[in-house]
Amino acid sequence: MHRGFFEVMGEGYVLLTAPHAAGPVADLLTGEIVEEAAGRSKCHAIIGNTSREKLDLNRAQAWETEFRESINQLVEDHRIRLIIDVHGKQHAGVEVGTAEGTTASAATTEIVRRSLAKHFATEVNKKYKGLKHGSIVTSHVRRDQSGFLTEAVQIEFGLRERYSLRKRAVDGIVEIASIVNRNFGAGA
Repeated sequence: MHRGFFEVMGEGYVLLTAPHAAGPVADLLTGEIVEEAAGRSKCHAIIGNTSREKLDLNRAQAWETEFRESINQLVEDHRIRLIIDVHGKQHAGVEVGTAEGTTASAATTEIVRRSLAKHFATEVNKKYKGLKHGSIVTSHVRRDQSGFLTEAVQIEFGLRERYSLRKRAVDGIVEIASIVNRNFGAGA
């Protein structure tokens, strides 16, 4: 346990994050969703337990925190290929943000969209794009001249999806992790 967050150690090439798991209400249950998905998929996870009203772990003010250092360390040590950053929103529905395609390839975005669309109406890069300065998806994506080394997507789950449809949210994330791990050789 670290100050302000905890880690779930796993395996494979996917890292799940929930920076706002302690609230406010718009983000409640994101930590539980990530923890359950990490347990079922055996993925690594980092879950914030500090309210974003105290310290927003998804903004530039958090760059020098242990939370962000842990993301960097896990990405480096475990060759993470995809970061799934889970958030909540007030209104119903699910949205995937890739900073307008700059943090994830079209193929990865389609895997994420298709896996979630089995359970929810899912939009990509509409309102919640992951473009905020210092966000996890824009700060931890890695590229070289040949393309992405680490991709990142932000998933926003509405209140209904986090409460009454939470199992479906977990199922979608587990499917995404399974596909990504299988594509990179970590098994199902």
